Amino acid sequence: MDLNVEKLGVDLLTLSGSKIEGAGRVGVLYITSSVTSPSRQISAGENQEMGLRPGTENFTGDFKFSLTALQLGAKKIEKQNKAFNKTSRLLL
Repeated sequence: MDLNVEKLGVDLLTLSGSKIEGAGRVGVLYITSSVTSPSRQISAGENQEMGLRPGTENFTGDFKFSLTALQLGAKKIEKQNKAFNKTSRLLL
């Protein structure tokens, strides 16, 4: 799935790490600058993520999520290249 937020025309987008090959307990919340942040935190505690939530950042989980997303993207590109090469050979 193409997640180009400009092409999708979305202001908010959430992604769950548990949906991409086991990078669980991590998620992504994309918010455009046109969306006003909530006037109060979602939960009480320290300020993280521009004051939206409390808690300690999960750097290991973030890294695993990013790495998994990059690997999935590379697999998609490889698959598209194979299809392109096959089509090119047929046309030549």
